[in-house]
Amino acid sequence: MPSRSLILTQARTHARHARTHARTHVFLPLYHISISQDANTFSIGQPLEDLFGGGSLPGTDWLLKGPADPQAFHTVTFAAKPKARALDLCTSEVEMNTSPTSPSFGTVYDATRVHNMFSQPEATQQIQKFLKTNNMKSSTRGEFTTVTAPVHVLEKVLGAKFLRFTSITSRLSVLRTSSYTVPSQLTEYVSFITNTVSFPLARRHIRAHDAYSDKSITPRILFRSYSMSDPIVKNADATQSVFGALSQSYDPADLLQFQKINNLHPTPVANVIGPNFPKKCSESMDHCSEASLDMQYIMGVAQNASTVYWAIPDGSQDPFLEWIMSVSAMARPPLVHSISYGAVEALVPAEHMDRFTLEACKLGLRGVTIVVSSGDDGVANYIAQDDLKQCGFSPSFPASCPFVLSVGATQGLESGKPETACSSDKGGQITTGGGFSRLFGLPSWQRDFVHRYLYSGNTTKLPSFSSFSYNGRGYPDISAAGHSYSIVIGGQSVGLSGTSAATPVIAAMLTHINSERLSLGKSPLGFVNPAIYHAARAVKGAFNDITTGDNRCLTSPPEKPVCCPSGFQASAGWDPVTGVGTPNFDKLKEALVSMR
Repeated sequence: MPSRSLILTQARTHARHARTHARTHVFLPLYHISISQDANTFSIGQPLEDLFGGGSLPGTDWLLKGPADPQAFHTVTFAAKPKARALDLCTSEVEMNTSPTSPSFGTVYDATRVHNMFSQPEATQQIQKFLKTNNMKSSTRGEFTTVTAPVHVLEKVLGAKFLRFTSITSRLSVLRTSSYTVPSQLTEYVSFITNTVSFPLARRHIRAHDAYSDKSITPRILFRSYSMSDPIVKNADATQSVFGALSQSYDPADLLQFQKINNLHPTPVANVIGPNFPKKCSESMDHCSEASLDMQYIMGVAQNASTVYWAIPDGSQDPFLEWIMSVSAMARPPLVHSISYGAVEALVPAEHMDRFTLEACKLGLRGVTIVVSSGDDGVANYIAQDDLKQCGFSPSFPASCPFVLSVGATQGLESGKPETACSSDKGGQITTGGGFSRLFGLPSWQRDFVHRYLYSGNTTKLPSFSSFSYNGRGYPDISAAGHSYSIVIGGQSVGLSGTSAATPVIAAMLTHINSERLSLGKSPLGFVNPAIYHAARAVKGAFNDITTGDNRCLTSPPEKPVCCPSGFQASAGWDPVTGVGTPNFDKLKEALVSMR
């Protein structure tokens, strides 16, 4: 859902272009529809009944079931408008505080200061006042006010007509409308209202249930391969969290079994926020594959760290935005967050990505780090899985957000071979995602790396510049092993692959570095990207440069790989396949801990 003095002019140009033409996109699997914004009305342009004329929308798994029950309750959230130019101001501030060469490096602000810097208290007050006047009870988290009310009340207030839809695959039911209008009293105070016109989005970045074999990644292989001499986190304030969605759960019994099998320090999860149903893990591995992988490896690599499982309930229009609303509202959230999910950037409403990015920037000012997987379907993303006509360059969000650390995947370590970019046509099951954002411009902290990749003449088979946004934020930033991880689900050992495996490993490494910094009286890393690129530039051997492989293929079985015509090639230095490479942890830790 990614310094912005630094998310260059092009980012602002893209944003202005989007608002001038008033078009964004919403997610429907393998299909998208446009949202147009005219003044204070948000609309998809035609009635949903027409789009779903035959009961379902071709190419999707959403079925129109009929009008919503007027007495049924529905929840929406009003996003209060921040101060003018809030993202530009936050970008300048966070860059000043996180650039290793800046005198202000290491400065961290508390939640109150950050809130006062960017919020408009009057906006939230006016929203609350309006809802109270209309006899609607609400609750507020920071700058987001949520109300649950009968459908007929919401339809009257928002000028909407809600319909009921059901997903065939997930059996999830949602209420959606073709359009809504922000009440005139709130036009200058509300950015958008959630759970209205967009359908739920997000995909797990995982290839489930590879056949388990002796050639699998274990914590011990990671420690040896990435030079981690001590896997125990010493400082109790070095906290971490895993994002969960799409009905994923983990079983504490599986976690304990994993820790015993691998001779790890037995540590329970400190807290669960949101739904988690451990019994589902023994019913079907699909219920628990992502959550189990994330929890077992973030806790296996950062042993003894206080860890939270933070799950977003089903039905959220945008689980990334819902999650960051909650994290931002917490006075002392965990310091490192791992997100192994993503959506196609072009299918996420622009106002949601803008707001996620602002909140991520604000969290960076508070010393919080967000780590996101780059995707498992190469440059084309998952929209090409069932339709190769969709092959192209489709960046993933929130991996493309300039205020997250984006993580790609390698293969090779599981079989004792040198690392190469993970790709399904090389037996990797998945293909590491990467590319360039079409919304966010090129940040200053990676500009010289990206320009070297694009313009040095050393990169082979570079795609046509007309096919991708070469002035956009490049991702991933970093990589780790992502093929054939050994985990436990329902008491059974299974193998999984994905950038979602690499992501909690990198997140756990950052927790270790936070632990060292905090023990020395220093600040947590917070927005870490400028420091990562500084280390790649200045510290010899901090990263293992991955120079082979590409990302033109999709997630597919090794016996029948599915590939697109074009992708990016790994090369010396940063590339949009594996970033700056995989970490040589002890050297990277020394470099980041020694910074002020």
